[in-house]
Amino acid sequence: MKRSQLVLTTAVVVVAGLVAAPFAADLFKADPKPVSVQVRQVPEPTLEPSPSPSPSPSPSPPPPAPSPSPEESAPGLPSCYKHIGTDATRPQIRNMLTAAARKQYWTTTKGITAPVALVKAIAWQKTRWQSSIVSCDGSTIGVMQVSPKTAGWLNERFTMTYDVHTLSGNAALGAEYIQWLIKHYGDSAFASSAHPYDVLHNNGMLDMVIGAYSAGTSAIDARGVAGIPNPDFVAQVKQLMSDCPCLAY
Repeated sequence: MKRSQLVLTTAVVVVAGLVAAPFAADLFKADPKPVSVQVRQVPEPTLEPSPSPSPSPSPSPPPPAPSPSPEESAPGLPSCYKHIGTDATRPQIRNMLTAAARKQYWTTTKGITAPVALVKAIAWQKTRWQSSIVSCDGSTIGVMQVSPKTAGWLNERFTMTYDVHTLSGNAALGAEYIQWLIKHYGDSAFASSAHPYDVLHNNGMLDMVIGAYSAGTSAIDARGVAGIPNPDFVAQVKQLMSDCPCLAY
């Protein structure tokens, strides 16, 4: 190789080396130490819910209509009276009371009957002719307001099997009790009378029978006709015997 060519080649190599040197240095330079970057956590914005309109209050259901109390359906009776079933119709009650009053329950003493008007009046005064009604304490039942205890005693006395919870049995027991009272006072207070069992024509006997039906015989027996403990009840029943609303049925 000629000297001039050698010099030129050497110069080219030198120049190339000088140019490549910085790049080589970058190639072998160590990776820079990573810079820790702190990321600030920006909380997501809390979305306040849009205030929803307050719902209009639902209207309260109307209160149920009160069931008619015995006092409302039958003025004059205690409001605590209750019903244990469905009342018979007034014509049905009229027919049962009439038949029960005309029946003679005494077999040894003839001719004792309970006046139909008296039976109807007592039943009206006691229950306004409601066959399913019971007293406040539950002790007396039905149209004639006979107690189970009295019903049992009457059934035993007259060897009957009347059911106080039925209209026919209740009417029969009430009329039977009235006839027993007529016999009782006919024998004890009016034995000297020409017709001791004629309740409508023996002075004071009607008062005693009506009074005893409601207050019991012991209250009447202890005082006699002059000391009847329930004169208002007696007077009301006697008035009803001639002008009872029940007479229209």
